[in-house]
Amino acid sequence: HLSKTIDMYETLLDDCTSILGPDHPDTLITRGNLAGAHRDAGHLSKTIDMYETLLDDCTSAFGLDHPHTLATRGNLAGAHQDAGHLSKAIDMYETLLDDHTRVLGPDHPHTLTTRGNLAAAYYAGGDLQTAIDMCKALLSDLASVLGPDHLHTLAISQFLSVLRRQGGEAEKNQQ
Repeated sequence: HLSKTIDMYETLLDDCTSILGPDHPDTLITRGNLAGAHRDAGHLSKTIDMYETLLDDCTSAFGLDHPHTLATRGNLAGAHQDAGHLSKAIDMYETLLDDHTRVLGPDHPHTLTTRGNLAAAYYAGGDLQTAIDMCKALLSDLASVLGPDHLHTLAISQFLSVLRRQGGEAEKNQQ
């Protein structure tokens, strides 16, 4: 199904480019969706290349602080994380978090999502304690901003439980 999805996005991209132009927001969004389909299909090298080019074009078309540019940066960081480039992904998420906080504020959903993505990248990189600490702080903020029963709050609560169990298992294995 993903190959059909990719084909459909490529056709749509051709149409958007010819009708709307290469810098139209809908064309750029379609390029991001195509890159995401390649990411889902596991074509990570191609995905990274596509997001890097898209990031340059979004920055030129919209500026550094535009939501499309910030979203593309997050997607690029996630693609690097998926590809195992964890140090690069963490650096990118850290910078993105600073920019989200500056542009959108600390309680904006995109800022909170970036915090969760950063915690997951630290976990993937083997820094369990940093991931736990970040999730604890994020869980408190999510509960305050979105409420204790919001899906994002519950998802981070569950992730934190998994991390704590692994931390406990790691402690037991060291004894």
